[in-house]
Amino acid sequence: MLISVVIGVALCVAVDAINSAALKQFQASASMLSAQADFYLESREGKIDSALLQEINSWTEVDKTYPMIKRDWPIRYKEEHHSIRITAFDFSQDDRFDALGDIGSALKLLALPFPFAIPALVSSETLTQFGWKTNSQIQLDTGTEQQSVALVAAIPANGLITDGLLIDIQQARQRLNVGSEIDRLDIRLKNPELAYSVRERITTNWPGLIISDALIDRQRVKAMTRAYRINLGMLSLVALLTAGFLVFSLLSLSFRRRREQLHLLRLLGLSRISLLSNLVVESLLIGVIGSSLGLLLGMVLAQVGVYTLGGDLGAGYFQFDVSTIELQLQKISIYFFLGLGVSVLSSVIPICMIFLETKQPMLRSGSSEDIRWISAKTGLIVAMLLIVLAYYLASQPAFASLPVGGYGAIVACLLSGYLILPTLIQLCLGWVRLARVSPAMFVAINQLRGAPARAANASGAVLVSFALLVAMTLMVYSFRTTVVAWLDDVLAADYYLFVKGEQPSFRFQPVDLERIRKMPSILKASPILDMDYLYGENAMNHPIKFSTRDFTDTDIRALFIRDKDKAIKFDRWNEVIVSETFSGIYKKGVGDSIQLDIQGHSHSFQIAAIWRDYGYQYGRILMDYERYQELSGTSNFNGIGVLTESHVSSAQLRTLLKQQLPERLYLELVSSAEIKAISIKIFDRTFAITYVLVFIAGVVGLFSVINTLAMQSRERLAEFGMLRHLGMNSFAVANCMALESMLLMAVGVVAGTLLGLGISVILIQVVNAQSFHWTIDTYFPVYQLVLFVVGWVVSSWVAGIIFGWQTARHDPVAAVRSE
Repeated sequence: MLISVVIGVALCVAVDAINSAALKQFQASASMLSAQADFYLESREGKIDSALLQEINSWTEVDKTYPMIKRDWPIRYKEEHHSIRITAFDFSQDDRFDALGDIGSALKLLALPFPFAIPALVSSETLTQFGWKTNSQIQLDTGTEQQSVALVAAIPANGLITDGLLIDIQQARQRLNVGSEIDRLDIRLKNPELAYSVRERITTNWPGLIISDALIDRQRVKAMTRAYRINLGMLSLVALLTAGFLVFSLLSLSFRRRREQLHLLRLLGLSRISLLSNLVVESLLIGVIGSSLGLLLGMVLAQVGVYTLGGDLGAGYFQFDVSTIELQLQKISIYFFLGLGVSVLSSVIPICMIFLETKQPMLRSGSSEDIRWISAKTGLIVAMLLIVLAYYLASQPAFASLPVGGYGAIVACLLSGYLILPTLIQLCLGWVRLARVSPAMFVAINQLRGAPARAANASGAVLVSFALLVAMTLMVYSFRTTVVAWLDDVLAADYYLFVKGEQPSFRFQPVDLERIRKMPSILKASPILDMDYLYGENAMNHPIKFSTRDFTDTDIRALFIRDKDKAIKFDRWNEVIVSETFSGIYKKGVGDSIQLDIQGHSHSFQIAAIWRDYGYQYGRILMDYERYQELSGTSNFNGIGVLTESHVSSAQLRTLLKQQLPERLYLELVSSAEIKAISIKIFDRTFAITYVLVFIAGVVGLFSVINTLAMQSRERLAEFGMLRHLGMNSFAVANCMALESMLLMAVGVVAGTLLGLGISVILIQVVNAQSFHWTIDTYFPVYQLVLFVVGWVVSSWVAGIIFGWQTARHDPVAAVRSE
C-alpha cells in the first residue's frame, strides 16, 4: 500500500517538476532581451527590410531600436555536411547587455575588428555536438570563399542562445555577406504610454509585420507545450488513481483479515468511534508517509529524467539543458495532499464496512462476504449509469482547448469496470464444469465462487492498470503505425536534396532543377519550398508551416487529395490545401476562404482539401509552387524531391550531383528511408516517457495480486491446513492458491482488455483529436497484447506457487487448532 502511494506521488512530482523547470528556463531565455524593450517586430515572410529600420529610427517616439539576425549556415565537419545557427546583435550599440556582467563585457569584445577571424561565442551544446574547443577556429562557407570564425568563449545553452554561434551584426554583414535584411527588430520607446499609438502606426503602414512582446513570448511557449504537458500530467495522475484502487483493495483485505481482532477490541470496551478513529489514523499515516517519500523520490526521478530524456522528456520542445530542478511550496503541498487524499478516500468504504459490522460485536471468524460495500446488482446498475455518463462526456467539445470530457469519460469507464467485476467473475466461473477439472482447480474455483467480492477487490487494481496498459499501448501503436503509413505516402520521392543555409545565395534556382532533370537515371525532380509563416491573430502563439509543391504533377496531387474527382477540378491558382491541424485550430474547412500575406500583399484563397500532417503540430498550408513564384516574385526554393531508377544508389547519385552542380558544395542528400528512420526514432523518443508511465502503472496492478496473495496466505492458514487433513500434499495446496491467483489475474486481464479497448477509442477519437487536432487510424497490437496477457497470468501463477508453498509448509495440526 505504501509503495503504491509513493510511486503515484513520485510520478506526479517528477513530471511536473521537469516540465515546470524547463518551461520556466525557456521563458526566461526567450524574454531575457525582449523584456527590456516595449515590443518587437517580426515579418510574416521572415525578413524585415533595412528601410523599415531607418524609418522607425527617425520617429520621435522611439528611444532605441535593436536589430537581430538569425541564419542557419552550412558547415562541413568530418567530411559531413551540417548547418549551424548564427545569431547576431549590434553589440557596439545594444546597451541591454550591460546588465549581464562578465558575459556582457565578453559580448562587447565581439564588436571589435579581429584581423584574421570573426570573433564568436559558441553555445555549450554546439561545443559538445561537434567536439570543438574554445580558443580554436572553424571555417564557414559564404558561397564564394571561406571565413574563419574564432571561438572566443562558451556560453550556456540556456542563456542568450540555445545552440550555435553568437556574433556581432556588423561582422555578419561585412564578412558573411548576410545583407541588410534583419529577422527581428526590438523597439524601446521614450514613453511606454505611447506604445498603443506606435503599434497602430506600424500595423497601418506595414500590415505584413507581427508585433509581439515578452508577455506574448511566454504565452507562446505555454501554448506550444500546453497539450503535451497536460497530457503527461494527466497520465501521471492516472498512475496515482491506479494506486488508489490498490490501496482500496489491500485495505479492504486487511480490515477483513483483522475483523476478529476489531470485534475483540469492541468487546473489551473500545467504543466504535474510537475504533474507527484508529483505522482513520492508520490510513492517514499511510498517506503521510507515502506522500512524503513520494515527494523525495519524485525529485530524484526528475533529475534522472532530465539526464536521460531532457527537459522536455523527449518531446523535442526544449533544446537545452535544465540545470536546476525545483518545486514550489504550493505544488509540494498540492501533491502531498493529493497522495494523502487518495489514501484517505480509498479507506472510506472499508472503514464504513467495519463501522456496520461492529454495531453488534461478535467473536466469530465469519465470512469476508458477510458485508459488502455494494451489492452486485446495485453495482451493475451504477456501472450502466457510469457508461452512459462516459458516452455523454466523450461527446462533449473541448473545454479551453483541453479534452476535459475525454478524461472524465475515462475515469467513468474505470469505475464502471470495477463495479461490473464481481458479476463478471461469477459469470466466467459459472461456465466451468467442475466435474471435468482437477481437485486443485475444483478448490480454486469454488473459493472464488463463494467469495466474489473478495475476488473483485483482489483483481480490481489489475483491471484498472491493465485497462490503461492496453489503452495506451493500442493508442501509441495505432499512432506509430499511422505515422509510418503516412510517411510511406508523403515520401513519394526516392531522395530529397536540401541546401544548407537560409541565405538566398544558398538556395536552389530553376536552372539547378533543370540540370538535375537532365541527369541520367533521374525520372523526376520536383521543387520544394518549406518555411515558417505567421498566420492569423494568434500567429505568435501558433506559428504554422508554409510549403509549396508542384501541383501540376498528378502523382504529388494524389498524395494530398484522395478524391479523384476533386483532384481533377482542383484550381491550383486560387485554392490551397491545409493540414487537419490547421483546420482544427483555425476552424476552417473545405470551401472556406483564408487570407494569406505574401510580400506585404493580402491574397484570398479557398481551401480545396484537408490532409493529414504529423510533421508539425500547429498547422501547414500547401500552395502550388508556380503560383507562389508569381505572387512573391521569387523563384528560389530550398529542396528538391528526386525520383530515380531503381538501380541508382545514394553514392551514385551524390557523384552525379557533384558533377552537375560543382559550385554547390553544401548539399544534403537524404533518402526517404533515412527520413523515415529518423522520424520513427523521434517518435519513439517522444513517447518514451509514456511507455515508462504505463509500465509503472501496470507493475502497480501486478503488485496488487501479489500483495493480495501475501495477505491471503496468512489469513487462510486454517483453510489450507484442512486441505492437508483431507489428503492434499504441500504442492497440491500450493497449486490451489496458484490456480486461484491465475484465475483472478485472467478475469482481471480479460476484463481489463475489453475495458482498455473502449478507453483507447476515447484516447484516439477524443483526447488525441481535441489535444492535437489530428486523426489516427486504429491498429491492434495483437502480439504485444498476447505477450502482456501471458506474462501477467504466468507471473500471477508463479507468485501463487511461492506464497501457497510457504503457507502449505505450516504444520496442518497447528493451523486447524488455531481456528
